[in-house]
Amino acid sequence: NKESFNLLQSIDIQAVTLAGDTRFDRVKQIVEAKFEIKIAQDFKANRQIFIVGSAWQADMEVLIPFINSINVGNSNVGRVQNPADVNLNIVSKIAFIIAPHEIHREEINAWQKQIQLKSICFSEVKNDTQLTDYQVLIIDNIGILSSLYQYADFAFIGGSFGKGLHNILEAATFGMPILFGNKAYQKFQEATDLVRLGGAFSVTSNENISLIIKELSANKNKKMQVSNICRNYVLDNIGATQKVMRVVSSILKN
Repeated sequence: NKESFNLLQSIDIQAVTLAGDTRFDRVKQIVEAKFEIKIAQDFKANRQIFIVGSAWQADMEVLIPFINSINVGNSNVGRVQNPADVNLNIVSKIAFIIAPHEIHREEINAWQKQIQLKSICFSEVKNDTQLTDYQVLIIDNIGILSSLYQYADFAFIGGSFGKGLHNILEAATFGMPILFGNKAYQKFQEATDLVRLGGAFSVTSNENISLIIKELSANKNKKMQVSNICRNYVLDNIGATQKVMRVVSSILKN
C-alpha cells in the first residue's frame, strides 16, 4: 500500500512500484463465481438479512443480546422491543444468518439456547421445512460463506472482539453496511479505510449495533450510500494482479 511505498522511499529504496492488494482481485472473482444457495434464498424471502460471518464466542456475546432485542410476531415482522428509545422507524422483516468461524456442535447448541428467536441449522433443513417460520439460520458447514453474502443487507464480520478481524472484503464486494468489533481491526487497511469513508462501523455493544441498524433501516438513501461506499471501494482497488504480472513479465524478458 501507499504507506509501505513511502516507508521504502524514506530509506532511499527507489526501485518501487505501487501495485496494490491482490486480494481485491480475488474478491471480485468471488462475485463472478458466486453460486445460488436455495436454502438461503428461501430463508431470506422478503426479509432483510443480517449476516454474521466468521463468528467467535466473543462476537456472539455482543450479538446475541442484539438478536434477542428483535421481537418477531406472528406476521414475521421484526421490531425493536423498546421502540421509544430512538425516534427512528421499526426494524421490519429482519432475519439472521450466522456462520461460525469454526464448526463446534456444543458451541452452536449453546448459542441456540441463548437465542430467543426461532433458529434452525443449515443441516437440519428438509424439503418441507418452512424457512420463513424461522428468524435465525445457523450455517453448520463450510465453503459457502462467500456466496451467502449475496443475500445479505447487513454484515457483521467476526474476530475483532478477539485476536483480529476476519476478511471484510468478501462482504464489501457485494455492497452492504459492514460492522465489526472495536478491539482488533486497526491493523487491517481495508477496515480502517472503510470506517474512515463511512462504509463500515466499529461497534462496542449490542446497543451500538441496534442504533446503527435502526438508523440505516429507517433511511433507505443512507443505507444505499453506505452500501455503495463498500462496493466502490473494492472496484476502485482492483487491478493489482495485472500490475504485478506486468512487472514480473518485464523482468523475465530482460
